[in-house]
Parts: sequence; structure tokens; C-alpha cells
Amino acid sequence: MKLDIRNKKMQEMKKAVKYSCAALVCVAFFTAILSFAGVDLSKKNEAYTYSDETENELTKENESVLGLDGKSKPKAMTSEDNQMYSYDYQGGNKNLMTVMTVDDYIFNTVNHDKIEGLGKRYVAINKEHGVDYILEKSGDDLHKNYTLNLRYEKVSDREKNDFFTFEKVTRADGEKVYWGPLEITVGKNGESEARDEFLQDLQIDTYYRELFTETIISMSFDFYYETRFIETNEYFIIELWLPSEKYDEVIVIDALCGGTDPGIACANGNGFMYEKDINLKIAGYMEEYFKEREDIKAFFTRKSDIFVEDAERVAFIEALKPSLALSIGVNWDDYDSAISGAKAYCNYLQGLGSLRSSISMAAGCLDGISEKTPLRNSGLNQKTGNALFESLEHPYVLLRVGYLSNSVDRAILSDEECLKNAAYGICEAIISKLLDKE
Repeated sequence: MKLDIRNKKMQEMKKAVKYSCAALVCVAFFTAILSFAGVDLSKKNEAYTYSDETENELTKENESVLGLDGKSKPKAMTSEDNQMYSYDYQGGNKNLMTVMTVDDYIFNTVNHDKIEGLGKRYVAINKEHGVDYILEKSGDDLHKNYTLNLRYEKVSDREKNDFFTFEKVTRADGEKVYWGPLEITVGKNGESEARDEFLQDLQIDTYYRELFTETIISMSFDFYYETRFIETNEYFIIELWLPSEKYDEVIVIDALCGGTDPGIACANGNGFMYEKDINLKIAGYMEEYFKEREDIKAFFTRKSDIFVEDAERVAFIEALKPSLALSIGVNWDDYDSAISGAKAYCNYLQGLGSLRSSISMAAGCLDGISEKTPLRNSGLNQKTGNALFESLEHPYVLLRVGYLSNSVDRAILSDEECLKNAAYGICEAIISKLLDKE
């Protein structure tokens, strides 16, 4: 009996040795192959990336370059490089994956959804499969910031369910594709700045609430882009384009005052009227009107009750290079309450001799108001009273639609229908000037 047990143990030992030898042979075989390919397994802290400097050559860099230490650097590829090496880093193993062209990469990430009319510039954020999202999205009044607020079912295992990371945010800009955190560069003032083509800042913050998880993805752009939001089964996509890429004509509507600056205020019945509210309502009706047009795009310095500095408004106008910039306000006269009507202020020299000149645009806006409302045309003034706006290269008009110091104008400006008609009259006048081919 003891002999049988001993023989059995000997057989098991021989079998174990046999399998161990086979495993060693396999390891030696694969090691030889990797060694022949130039991969040094002894250097565990190195990753391999494609080098722009040497054609089809792999260069060695620290793991942090590819984000294998959790601190990713943005990866980019262009049609000039025409290839990229991606890596799978699981459990300390490093595996060279498929080489992709730029076209392949874009196809595999976004375009396979066959999104109609998707432009060349966009941000695509991977969605987690099987997760239902409550989505809120918003952009600021000056079109330079964009925020996605995502809520989804409470995550029990936070380490394994960190759905949104920088690697899941892809940025496409023509032939270039980026993903991962923004690259940090040193600016002219010596301070660190994030620069990544059109994306200047990218923040991802995840909060684990009691009943749900919330992720806020915030982006800042390098220009005043038009945006289009697209949601597919696999992606949230924010498409961006320059106004000049999409529209024949661009105008800027500037509702004066706002936020901490109420502008002119006066008693009206049991309450008060504030200039900032009147201006914003007229701008809102103008947005409603221009929204239906595909050839003219109206941008707004504010769409809510916020305060925008003059310098920022001027920078916004100069960047967009509009066919017309129009500021909307109201008037007040401390000495004569009988003075009434809409009045325009402009620099006569801006576009002088053209139907699109400041003076031509100002006259048209006044006519539009007087034709649509009881507000009378109170005439033109050669100065705007603001040197910043008078220095603009493009036509600029300051339009004050009535006098709150006048009881008749005050009644008109407190009527919503009159404000809407005034806005529509201004819009029709602008369109008439812009579409007149002279």
C-alpha cells in the first residue's frame, strides 16, 4: 500500500517537472522573439512611442509620457505622421497594439456613427455602455466656454468605475487628433499654460453623491465658436465651427448694462424699470428673429443678466469681424422730460460711402423702429461717447431706443409687444442693408 502511494507521488512530481520544463521552453522561446524584435524586458519603466523625428522608429520614453503612471500626456497624430502606436497596459504588461492611420482612428472613434454633416473640429467624449445619463449642457454668453453636467446611477466601486477620464475626451481639429490632458507649455509671461489647438482648458470633476454620481466636464476654447451638440449611442459630441465657415454675414448684438450695472432706473407704477432688462428683452427678440435665418448669424455679448466689461465686448467684436456691431440701450434727460424718441450714435467715418457704413446702418435702424412702434425717430449723433467702440474697424452703432425720462416713451418701453416690434423693425433694417448688393 505504501509503495503504491510513493509511486503515485513520484508520477505527480514527474508530471509537474514536465510541465515546468515546457513552460520554461515557452518563456525562452517568446523572450528570444521579443529580443530579436528589439524589446528589452528588463527595463520595466519604459514605454515605446512613435517618434516624429525618425521615420518608423520607436523611441523609448518614461511611462508618464503615455500616461501609464496615471498622469497622461496628450497624444496626437497627423496625416504627416500617418501612424500611431497604441498600448494596452494591464497588470504591468505592455503590449504593442495595431498601428492606425488617422483616417482609421477617426472612423473607429466617431465617424462610424455616420453623423451627418460632422465637421472637422469637435470634441468627442466616450460614453460608458449600459449607463443612463441625465444630461445638462451649457455655454457661456461669449461662446468661449462649454460645460457638460452628467448624472448617472450611483457607482459602488469607485476605483473600477471611473467612467470619465482625460483619455475618453478626443479632440479633432482637421487632420490632427488629440486625447488625454492638455499639454502644458510656458507662456510669454513665464506662467504655465495649457495649449491644445482650439481647446485651452479641460477640467473633469467627478463627485460621488449619496444617490448618484455626477461628472462635470468643463472646456474653454481659443475663439468664439458656434457649437452643435450631438449625442449618439457611444459619444457626446460638441462640434465647433468659426462663424466665417458657416455664415455669409455675421453681426454682434450688444445689450448694454447687465448684472451689477442696472443702467438707467426709474419708477413705473408700483415697481421700477431697469435699462438692463429692456436691453436684454430687445436683444432676446432679435435672437428669436435671426434664429430662422441661415445666411446671417447674430452673436450676443450677453444672453443673461451678467455684466460684461467694455474691453471684453470690444475684443469679442474685433475677433468676430462682423458686418455690424449694434449696442442697445435707452436714454434719459435730466432737464427736459419732453424729449423723446429713438436716437442713434455712430462714428460717421466707419465704412463711409457704403450702404453698410455706420451712418447708413444707424439711419436704417431708426427707420425700422419708427415704422414698427409709436417711438419717433429722434435722429443721429456723430459721437458714441465711447472711444473703445469708436476705434472699431467695422461698422458700429449705439442705438438708444427711447427716453425713460419721458412718460410716453416709458409706457411704450414697458409694453412687451412694442419691444418685440422694435426688435423686429431693427432686424428688418439690418437685413435690408446687408443683402443690398449696392
